Amino acid sequence: MANTTDGLPYPVGTDPVRDGDNSIQALAEALGPRVVTVLAPDSVTAATPAQSLPQRVSIMRITAAAAGGWPGVIGSNTAQLVTFPDPSAGSGRFQILAVGGGTSRQSVYMRTGYQTTWSPWSGPAPFATAAGQLTAPAVAAGDSGTFVVTFPANRFTVPPVMAAIRGHTRLTFGGFPSTTTSVTITAANYTTSGAGTGTVQWQAVQMTDTSAVFAAFAARAAGALIPAVATCQTGDCENYGVPLDIDLGYTDEDGNVGQVDPAYVYCGPCGQPCDVELVTSGE
Repeated sequence: MANTTDGLPYPVGTDPVRDGDNSIQALAEALGPRVVTVLAPDSVTAATPAQSLPQRVSIMRITAAAAGGWPGVIGSNTAQLVTFPDPSAGSGRFQILAVGGGTSRQSVYMRTGYQTTWSPWSGPAPFATAAGQLTAPAVAAGDSGTFVVTFPANRFTVPPVMAAIRGHTRLTFGGFPSTTTSVTITAANYTTSGAGTGTVQWQAVQMTDTSAVFAAFAARAAGALIPAVATCQTGDCENYGVPLDIDLGYTDEDGNVGQVDPAYVYCGPCGQPCDVELVTSGE
């Protein structure tokens, strides 16, 4: 008997014919761990002990996400469960992935299990992400400037959501990505001191293959925006008297929509309460 380059046994011409059953058994046992087991839909729930899962890679269709106890954002019908055993750690050690379907599409959650104990769910992992840093131009007091953030080629399929930050608070950044390739950021200096050149760090994220944010968050943008203007009234603050556009609306992780109490709007630089005025539809 000999083995293929990837370890599968097979009989050779000099093996006795009477040993054919042994050769077939050896091949079957070698193939066993390499077979992917297709589980019946919803036959595994989030509470299923790891030690009861097949000791090989398995996949399962999730059609009842809520009943199965999976993370709420994982949709039904098109979601998949994938389990990966870890033989080196002994029976019952698994990595398990829940790949979202429906509104969450490509969102991935992961957890680790050993026998009857599971770790908390991680995730969701974004569909695409990028981060980097660049040198922003100097901006004089009361002036503004721009810089361009270029995203990696073919990274995003829709304009991502993005955040940028610098090491000091003299500059206020503005600008949303409108393409999948780059974004021009305006850096405004509302203080009485100049801001020299410095490093800006940025991160851009696309949560699903069709949306920069989850559907529950995107839905609010269509009609639940609550625009307001916040103005700091602390005399020695660098933002004193500067009106800033804000949104008082929010959507939590469960998709519930609400409004932030204006009494809890604070200035970033000084941490003091701001005067807040709602923007009416006529403005």
